[in-house]
Amino acid sequence: MKILLLISALVFGFCSADYSKQQIAEIMQVTKQCYKKLDIPFDSDLIERVMYNRDFPDDQTTKKFINCMLIDLGFWESEGVIDREAVVNFMAEQYDSEKVREVVGKCFRPTGTTQEDKAFNYLRCFFKNKTFVI
Repeated sequence: MKILLLISALVFGFCSADYSKQQIAEIMQVTKQCYKKLDIPFDSDLIERVMYNRDFPDDQTTKKFINCMLIDLGFWESEGVIDREAVVNFMAEQYDSEKVREVVGKCFRPTGTTQEDKAFNYLRCFFKNKTFVI
């Protein structure tokens, strides 16, 4: 029941942000896998907070979750470097490719001592520099 509520809440939230049905399906599949891997309760609002830049915490659980998402979505090119084209291709269905490419170009080599720190810093950089509404 909790997973149904989570999916319903996320679908509503993602639809209002103009994510495509395909993007929602991919995000939901990856979210469920990462929640399970990291033992995050399925009724957690972490995915919504991360995807909408809504005060997601700077803690190990969040960093591990973001890293898991980036891995499972295929956004890491190599350790610590974001695959710019993978992100652009994922976002292109709903957002201007050039605007996405510009943001990712500023953030694709995030700083941090661990892969999780780099994942967290990449997402912070992405939201700080984006010029389009999610």
